[in-house]
Amino acid sequence: MRSRLTKTIGFMLLLLLGSTMIARAEVEVNATVNRSEIYSDERVELTVQISGKITNLPDISLPDLPDFVSYSSGTTQNISFVNGRTQVSKSYSFVLAPTKTGKLRIPPMAVDIDNKKYTTPSFEIMVKQGQSPGNAWARSQPRQRQRGNQQQQQPRQLDASDLFITTSIDKDTVSVNEQVTLSFKFYQGDRVDIMQNPDYQPPQKTGFWVEDLPPRQTGYKTLNNRRYHVTDIKTALFPTTAGEQTVGEASLSLTVREPQKRRDSFSIFDDPFFGLGGRGRAVKLKSDPIKVVTLPLPTAGRPQDFSGAVGSYRLSTKADKTEVEVNEPITLTVRISGTGNIKSVDLPEFAELPDFRSYRAGDSENVSKTNYRIGGSKKFEQVYIPKRAGAYTLPAVSFSFFDPKGKEYKTVSTEPIQVEVSPAQDRYASQVQNLQANQLDLVARDIRYLKSDIGQVNGGKSKLRAVQPLYLALYLLPLIGYG
Repeated sequence: MRSRLTKTIGFMLLLLLGSTMIARAEVEVNATVNRSEIYSDERVELTVQISGKITNLPDISLPDLPDFVSYSSGTTQNISFVNGRTQVSKSYSFVLAPTKTGKLRIPPMAVDIDNKKYTTPSFEIMVKQGQSPGNAWARSQPRQRQRGNQQQQQPRQLDASDLFITTSIDKDTVSVNEQVTLSFKFYQGDRVDIMQNPDYQPPQKTGFWVEDLPPRQTGYKTLNNRRYHVTDIKTALFPTTAGEQTVGEASLSLTVREPQKRRDSFSIFDDPFFGLGGRGRAVKLKSDPIKVVTLPLPTAGRPQDFSGAVGSYRLSTKADKTEVEVNEPITLTVRISGTGNIKSVDLPEFAELPDFRSYRAGDSENVSKTNYRIGGSKKFEQVYIPKRAGAYTLPAVSFSFFDPKGKEYKTVSTEPIQVEVSPAQDRYASQVQNLQANQLDLVARDIRYLKSDIGQVNGGKSKLRAVQPLYLALYLLPLIGYG
C-alpha cells in the first residue's frame, strides 16, 4: 500500500510539473538578426518577438552594447481573442551600427513577463573592413605626411570651428499631437582625429511623445570654405499638451587627438596609427535649448466621435463573409492607415445591433518611418453573431481626425455591408434561434428541474451522514492503512 501511495504522490507531482510547463509554454520570447556578416558601413536589424497569453506587455530595452550604436526602428503589435483567451504578439525592431571591425557579439536579452524571466539567444556578427562615406563616430581623416625637402606644415591647436553640434526643428509652431522633427547634427572638420567613440546624450523631451527616426544620415558639407563630415540624427516629437514646451540641450563628450610639434627627425612611432603622435584632449559639446509652441486643437467643428487623432488617414472595412447561417460569426475588419502618430489612434465606435451578438476580436498595429515621417496602419476586428435569419445591414464605420495642413477636422466613412442570414441546418441551432431574448423554451426544462417536495426530515432530528460511525470509519481507513 505504501508503494501504491508513493506512486500516486509521484503521479500528482508529474501532473503539477506538466501543468507548470504548459503554462510557461504559453509565452514565447525570441530574437533574430537579418544578417550575421556585414561591412563596417552597414547595419544589422535585430528583432525581438513576444507572443502568447500575456497580461501586460513589457517595455523592451537593449542590453549594454559597447560595440554598436543602437536605436529603435518601430514596433508591430497584434492582439486576438480565441476561445475567450487573449493572444498577444508584439515585435520590437532595432537597428545596430557597428563601431569597429572583427567578430562582435550581441549578448542575450533578459525579459520579465508576468514575474517570469525569459532570455533571448546571443548572436555573433562578423564586421569586415569596408570603404564607407564615413562612420561619424569613429572615422578619422587621413593625414598627409610630407618628407624630404618638402616643407612640413606646423600643426595648429583645435578651436570651436573644428568640432561642433547643432539641434534644430522643422517647425516651431504646431498643433497638439502633430509631428515635430528634431535634427541633431555633429560636424567634424577635416584633419581632426577622434580617439574613441563619442558619448551622445540626447536632449530632455518632457511633454512629448518620442519616436526614433532611423537611419542615421552621414555625408559631407562645406561651411565657410571648409569641409566637414556631418552626422545627422533625427527624432520625431509629438507634443501632448498645448502651451510652450522646451527641447533641452544635447551634449556630446569625446576625446580628440591634439598633434604635437614636428621633430626634425621622423620616427615611425610619431605616426598617429601607433597612438603616439599626439595627446588626447577631452571635449564636451553642448547645444542650445529649443522652444516649441503647441496650439490647442480648435473646438469649432469638432466631431462628436473625435478621439484626438492628428494627421492624414484613410479608412476601410471588410467582412470575411456576407452569407452565413444563424449563430455563425462574421468578422468585420476595420483598417486605419496614413501619416501621423498611429499609436495614439483609438478604436472607432461600432453600432450596437439588436439582432447580433458582438465582441471585439483583436487589433494590431504596424508603425512605419518612411522619409522620416511617422505613419503606418492600425487594424481592428469586430465579430458579429446573428441571432435570427433574415437580411441585415452592418452599418457604416466612421473615423474623425484633425488635419494639421488644412487646419480642419475631417471625417472618413465606409459603406454599409449587406448580410444574408439563413436558418441553421442542425436541429438544435434551429430551436435556439426561435427563443426570445427574455424567455425560456420548454426545451430547457430538463436542465432547470427543481424538487418541490423535500420529504420527511424527521422533525429536524436527522443526523448528518458525515458524522455517522460508518462514514467516520471510512475517513480514518486511509490513515490506518498508511500507519
